[in-house]
Amino acid sequence: MAIIKKLFIATNIILFIATIGVYINYFVPPDKNWIFPVLGLFFPIFFFLHCFFVVLWLFQDVKWMWLSTFCILLGWNHTTGFIGLTGSRAEIHKTDIGLLTLNTHFFKEAEKKYGKNTGNEILSFLESINTIDIINLQEFPFKYEAQFLERLQGYEIIKTENKRAVIFSKYPVLAKGEINFGTQTNSCVWADLQVEGQTIRVYSIHLQSNSIAERTDNILDNLQFRKKQTWGKSIEILRKYRRNAIVRHKQAKLILDHAKKTDFPILMAGDLNEPPNSNLIRMVSKDLNDAFKAKAKGIGSTYGGRIPFLRIDYIFASDHFEIKDYKTYSISLSDHLPISARFKLKREKNI
Repeated sequence: MAIIKKLFIATNIILFIATIGVYINYFVPPDKNWIFPVLGLFFPIFFFLHCFFVVLWLFQDVKWMWLSTFCILLGWNHTTGFIGLTGSRAEIHKTDIGLLTLNTHFFKEAEKKYGKNTGNEILSFLESINTIDIINLQEFPFKYEAQFLERLQGYEIIKTENKRAVIFSKYPVLAKGEINFGTQTNSCVWADLQVEGQTIRVYSIHLQSNSIAERTDNILDNLQFRKKQTWGKSIEILRKYRRNAIVRHKQAKLILDHAKKTDFPILMAGDLNEPPNSNLIRMVSKDLNDAFKAKAKGIGSTYGGRIPFLRIDYIFASDHFEIKDYKTYSISLSDHLPISARFKLKREKNI
């Protein structure tokens, strides 16, 4: 029993150090640190392990409870980034603005499940939600554009140069443009929309992908950690993730700098490829409000990969909006889950 207790203590201490690394990552840009950006992906798992240790030490040795209790309390802001605690029903008004975002992954998952005519399944889902006025899609296959415009009556598509991030809007489009990342798949389009006599700006975002899923799955499937080849692959995954995190940070800064040049109310939504405890999300949250943290209830997983409880899709709003609700849809149309939020545009003199 003494050996088992020592093993639990050692594991708890390692978990404590790793969790502190996650908290440091929140304040330090990815170009200034090495392993912390990757640790952030596993924070939900760390949180549940800390809960386990709190219960364990409560019955085994109370003096060791402080490690995990301290981590949970210190990182409460991180916990509310993946567990929604403020969800509440709101009355629907005709003037509310409904926005949904989904990375469609080029319909690859839908094609596996439903066959080649996948547009019907995704369109049927979108048509079933009658409170959505703005649809942000990423990795959108343009061969379905005509079908979408035919079925989504009253919507106009906003796209630029066949970039894969698009916006479908029921509201009149006053202006549109692109923030060029130099790639086609990862992109950002924006549009100024006329809503109830006011102008708002909407961004559909897909930041730099990690492109490590296949290698990570291969390692997890084999779990041969004694082999030098496996360790070499693991280190390369860490390096690649860090490189892509640095790229995402630069892309997000371009978007935020662009947004600061307008006085219009802003809605920003899409696939940011970063967990809530990342330095990038901290940077975005300085000026914009996370709809999940404002109105979500329950675990906010949006990605169906091997890492559980991963939230990398977001809806942000400026202070001009009252966030009325937030929803994650448990429907298998992509490797991402659709999320939506509804907003009331505040009537202020300075808007």
